[in-house]
Amino acid sequence: RDGNFVVAVNPDSDSITLLDAITLELLAEVSVGDNPKTVAITPDSKNAIVANYDSGTVSIIDLDQGKEIAQYEVGQMPYGVVTNGLLGFITEFGIGSVSVVDLFTGELLTRIKVDAFPSGIALSKNAEKLLVTHLFTGKITVINVATRTIIGITPTGLETNLSQFIAIDQGGEEAYIPQTRSNTTNLAPLFDTTVFPIVNVLDLDELQIVAKKRITL
Repeated sequence: RDGNFVVAVNPDSDSITLLDAITLELLAEVSVGDNPKTVAITPDSKNAIVANYDSGTVSIIDLDQGKEIAQYEVGQMPYGVVTNGLLGFITEFGIGSVSVVDLFTGELLTRIKVDAFPSGIALSKNAEKLLVTHLFTGKITVINVATRTIIGITPTGLETNLSQFIAIDQGGEEAYIPQTRSNTTNLAPLFDTTVFPIVNVLDLDELQIVAKKRITL
């Protein structure tokens, strides 16, 4: 967040790469667990948290030192991860849940049961809400961070799926969900009218999809 580093996950080599965001110089390649899926950076820009899908762990990386300082066990197939600096919030794809982990001790504080195949996750600008995507349904589960309870489930359309990620805009008012739309009832199948990519836009106050802002690709 301080603009110094770019951090990329390398699933095929079980590592992350640190780049200087200004010069693009390769600073380090750091080994993590098996098949890392996603990475999140703490608000103070000191650490990165990596979800290791095949290991069932999250790695804690010291960005200044360029090395892994801890690896904590979580539930099966951790997919998405975000952090507020104190806690890690991890989607557990294999068991349909979101875990909350203390980043300093590795203690599992709670596990929130959600719909099947949770994947992408985002933390609202005020850190009050977690937004979780579900790979095959396109639904968005909204979780209250303070109470760790589900406060809403928002559909994004009957034909949306492959919903792997979610990103919140800088103003904290909208979220963007890249998805695939599968128009299975189309009687004249064409490559651009049957299965095609879209980006849905979610109003975070109303927790409703804004259809007129949908981006087709």
